[in-house]
Amino acid sequence: MGVISNIISITMKIRVNGQRVEGQRLSWWSRDFREVNRKYREYYLSSILPDIDRYISYLVYALFAAVVLTGTLSKG
Repeated sequence: MGVISNIISITMKIRVNGQRVEGQRLSWWSRDFREVNRKYREYYLSSILPDIDRYISYLVYALFAAVVLTGTLSKG
């Protein structure tokens, strides 16, 4: 799931950087996916990719919390 989220974010960054001029492009080394989502939403208003990326991120966090909780409860 995390890999899917990263692929979506990289795709959005490529498309955003294609729309911006050379001096204003987003850094490839930056891990600020919120900025990528915000900029992508500005350029592509009807796209659902930022929403999908956000929901996948929430799902990954929820699965991680469930694994930690299950591991904690099973030791007791």
